[in-house]
Amino acid sequence: MNELILLCRSESARSYISEAVSCYNGRAYRSAIIATWIAVLFDFIHKLRELEMAGDNAARQKLATFDAARNTSDLRASLEFERNLVDSARDDFQFISPIEAIDIQRLFDDRNRCAHSSMVSPDEPYMPSAELARTHIYSAVTILLQHPPAQGRSALDRIWADIGSEFFPKDTEEALRFLRDGPLGRARKPVVRDVIIGLTKDVLKERRKQAERARQIAALRAVFLLYPQDARDVIAEKLSPIFDAVSDQNFDLAIRYISNVQQAWEHIGIPAQLKAVNYVQNGPTETSYRYLPHALDVHALRELALSRIQEVDDDTFAKLIKARPASAFIPRAILLWSESRGWRTAEARLEQLIIPLSSLFSSAEINKIAEAFSANDQITYASGTTDGLLEVLQGMQNPDSAKVEWKKIYDVLNTHNYYADGRGSDLREALETRFGFSGPS
Repeated sequence: MNELILLCRSESARSYISEAVSCYNGRAYRSAIIATWIAVLFDFIHKLRELEMAGDNAARQKLATFDAARNTSDLRASLEFERNLVDSARDDFQFISPIEAIDIQRLFDDRNRCAHSSMVSPDEPYMPSAELARTHIYSAVTILLQHPPAQGRSALDRIWADIGSEFFPKDTEEALRFLRDGPLGRARKPVVRDVIIGLTKDVLKERRKQAERARQIAALRAVFLLYPQDARDVIAEKLSPIFDAVSDQNFDLAIRYISNVQQAWEHIGIPAQLKAVNYVQNGPTETSYRYLPHALDVHALRELALSRIQEVDDDTFAKLIKARPASAFIPRAILLWSESRGWRTAEARLEQLIIPLSSLFSSAEINKIAEAFSANDQITYASGTTDGLLEVLQGMQNPDSAKVEWKKIYDVLNTHNYYADGRGSDLREALETRFGFSGPS
């Protein structure tokens, strides 16, 4: 019993539960039940104040009713507040489930029997058992007193407003911190369920701007991290029928969802899996940039996507890279650029195929770029090449790993006649600053 005291979150509730336990140990079971109900009352008030500080209008209004009754010593209003406490905790704030509400209502009824024994029998005082008192103390702590104010459906509007804000994070980790400190961080299971289902349906059925979609995906991933078991339960139950309702026109959105939500593939159902396979193989080429890059992230679809990517024309290939840069695009991108036949073609391919992939480059890729820069005159003499290579340098995650390879490019700048009059000076200076290169080799 003493362990239950330590579980209480608020000081006032902990004080009254401590009193209830002392009464229980002293076999004063009526007093124990009365003190337990008072602990529930103070815990309810404490939860409302926490929600009020978080901007919950319903909590603010409920507290205003309580404070008005207290400040004016309105006994009738105070009793009415207590009588409605269980209904309010269940329906208005979803602090407790309907099943849990039965236990708390039973505590309230027994508290009335203990405090007003004459209402039970005029001859015999009400004598609750030790087991009943112990059960009420345990239920009060485990159902209410040990938990933060988990918010229910009243918080959904704020959650949707947060996720829909243009200032909501697009990064999953930042979204996790944002949601953990907001109403979703204290949400009950029905709310978590509604958020997952709501985001899933929107991602699968509505076309949003890229920034808005990125915020939704970050929010969905964050919810999965915040409530992993609840998320698994929801997708295991609901994902298959939701996927079955996705139209052919929107199935690229389904591929994107699968790529962004772990464990989604195993729960979408066999029909949706077969449809995804056929879509990656035979989906519309003109919109392939919407789904092929995402299919690369799905183990069951990756090889099919790689095969399909090899078949698309060069313009479509450039769209794929723009949509979502991936390491699988690197070999073909460098090959196309290295085989450029024309200065403007070399510049366009550098801009469209090479620069967007620069964050994924290792020393091996920079070596191939250096070879093309040296060997293909259409690249060497293109006026925009060195500016583009400077963007590649700036875009690399770890340029130092390719110092030897960048030295080859630096040597071309210092030895090739085309660069003798100072062309490429920005790239040359950047390489000297970054790696300490100096002078012709």
